[in-house]
Amino acid sequence: MTTQTNTMAEAFANIKAATTTSSLQERNIKRVQDLVAEFQAGRPEGYMAGVADDIKGSVLGGLIPGGDNFTNKGEFGAIMEKMGEYLEVKKFEPVNWRAVGDDVLFAVNWEMVWLATGKTVETTAIVRKVVKNGMICEKYHMIDVEAVTGVKQTEAPQVTRVKELLAEFLAGRPEGYMAGVADDIKGSVLGGLIPDADNIKNKADFGALMEKMGDYVEMIRFEPTNFRGLPNNDMMFEVNWEMVYKPTGKKIETTAIVRKVLNEDGMICEKYHMCDVAAITKVEESPRDVLLAAVGETIPEWK
Repeated sequence: MTTQTNTMAEAFANIKAATTTSSLQERNIKRVQDLVAEFQAGRPEGYMAGVADDIKGSVLGGLIPGGDNFTNKGEFGAIMEKMGEYLEVKKFEPVNWRAVGDDVLFAVNWEMVWLATGKTVETTAIVRKVVKNGMICEKYHMIDVEAVTGVKQTEAPQVTRVKELLAEFLAGRPEGYMAGVADDIKGSVLGGLIPDADNIKNKADFGALMEKMGDYVEMIRFEPTNFRGLPNNDMMFEVNWEMVYKPTGKKIETTAIVRKVLNEDGMICEKYHMCDVAAITKVEESPRDVLLAAVGETIPEWK
């Protein structure tokens, strides 16, 4: 009886550890969410406490002067202070939180009044924040400037290039897409859904992943949207997915956040395609079933 009791105790301890231990990515998401909550609560100083002195990036570039290229906390603070001179926030809704490495990626559903025109605009921004030692050291908050201002914008060349390659993939010509992939590509694509997908080190790894994707995912809908170019060779977008995840047989609708980096030759050298793995892989189980799996023994029916 003592042995069984000890085994049960260990099982409970393992379950508790599994539900309380967080990864670096989970901690980074929580950190950014807490800081964003400070901003949303009207405490910008609380948000700024989590910003590194040497932060760099682009925030609402094309809308707020200096927003497209700041290089320190002072410049970023100045952008935040004058935001209210250009827009009135009606809704600021962060969604679809994803993380990989030191990056936290998410989208923001905006509703704002662009004061220059008095026009109310609804649009979605794509955001990347780099977090190190709990501090935001890079931030890119990329919005559809043309939708907000009504002024025609030139599409970033890296966005045009990725759209061309995606068109090959969507047309059933994966070889056309692969022609735009660098030999030294690295990244994570559907990590947590497909074995080894979270540690791509070269084109061969990526090609092998593409070939076995159909073993795990039945694609019903793959809709890229909200393309944003960053002030470097990066670009980001969302993908609205409808799929059947074959290991569970469950039909899923979800939104992925994607970041791609192009090299000087216009080849994809980094790719991060992040889905909500927990929602896709989750199988509903009773607490008793979880214990049975953990203990590996028969547990009497509880009455």
